[in-house]
Amino acid sequence: MPARRIWRDPAAFGFALTGTLALLPLIVLLGLVLPVLPRRTRPGLRLLVVSWAWLATYEAGCLATGFTLWLRRRPRTAWAAAQRWWLAAWIRLLCPLGRIRLSVSGTGWPDGTRPILVLSQHIGSFNGPLVLHLLHRMLDQDTVPIVKTAIGFDPAMDLMLRRLDAPFIRTDAGGRVPALRAIDRLCRSGAPVLLFPEGTSYTRARARAIADRLRGGGNDAEADRAERLRRSLWPHTGGVQIALRSQPDVVFLAHSGLAPVLPPAAGGSVAADGVVRARYWVVPAESVPQGREEQARWLHGWWERIDRWSELAHA
Repeated sequence: MPARRIWRDPAAFGFALTGTLALLPLIVLLGLVLPVLPRRTRPGLRLLVVSWAWLATYEAGCLATGFTLWLRRRPRTAWAAAQRWWLAAWIRLLCPLGRIRLSVSGTGWPDGTRPILVLSQHIGSFNGPLVLHLLHRMLDQDTVPIVKTAIGFDPAMDLMLRRLDAPFIRTDAGGRVPALRAIDRLCRSGAPVLLFPEGTSYTRARARAIADRLRGGGNDAEADRAERLRRSLWPHTGGVQIALRSQPDVVFLAHSGLAPVLPPAAGGSVAADGVVRARYWVVPAESVPQGREEQARWLHGWWERIDRWSELAHA
């Protein structure tokens, strides 16, 4: 066990347990009064419920379970089962308390005879755990996410995802080559892979910065298209093109998110009706373009489609 976990994980477990017990009366009260509160106040209060449920289930549960699995030297499959169980427990707890319901649509899920690459929209806080839970519901295999190093600041996710061989990648210029190599290694392993081509959550400032960078590089047409996106960032193509080398079936996943970063006035929070909507589209491996330029155009076109779906989902 890495030295940083000797002190950090017990401290995090204590914090999660203390916070869970201290906030329990408030969370129960919120669960009772949410339906009668003004609609504009519900998204922010739901975020509090989502965060509390995370502490009470995944954070505390994974740290306690992980310590036991480590002591007993259990195999990777046991860690994967624990990850799946605690994510499901988180959803089971927060849905009734936060008056949240998941609604998933889509057809033609891959049969698993070929590698599977899931390209997901990045909405906001708790984005990764929500998507992993949705994929657990639809796959017989555990999906391995490619995550930013910042995720390692969450002790439970750091513990579980590293045991599941998830690559932790840097998003700065110096981390680009190691990140692409890590993506290539994972995709060649045959496990279903989850990748977020945007790299981070949408904000207007980030969207403008991306458009300015494209325009500064002489890509005026792309910059104009990137500026027209309202709930998505213009996706990075490098990691996706590396992942496509394994000739996977590709699943595009859009969702409305549990705790988006957009303010409620911009329609960026969980809908007032509490429904978290998700939609997926499947592209068989033989329908994926082969050339790099063709793949870039294909990815950008799909991201515009995902953004249009997001606009309708929040309408």
